[in-house]
Amino acid sequence: AADSLGSTAIHHAAAISDRAFLDVVLEYGGNAKHVTKSGYSVLTHACYQPAGPAKQAIVRRLHEAGSPLDVASDYGEFP
Repeated sequence: AADSLGSTAIHHAAAISDRAFLDVVLEYGGNAKHVTKSGYSVLTHACYQPAGPAKQAIVRRLHEAGSPLDVASDYGEFP
């Protein structure tokens, strides 16, 4: 289910530095291609994490799961 902004569990999982949690959400049907009402992709949410190995692993996993690299938000932000 999505919240009022259109974010789903996978958006929240991508925004924290926990690859194992992201894997659980994907395993239970999280859609790596989902975008919010304002066009934020799951991958864009992941890119707001601090730089480091955890972020790299999450971005890589989302890309492997089909998250697009070329989706821009309504504000022009993209991964």
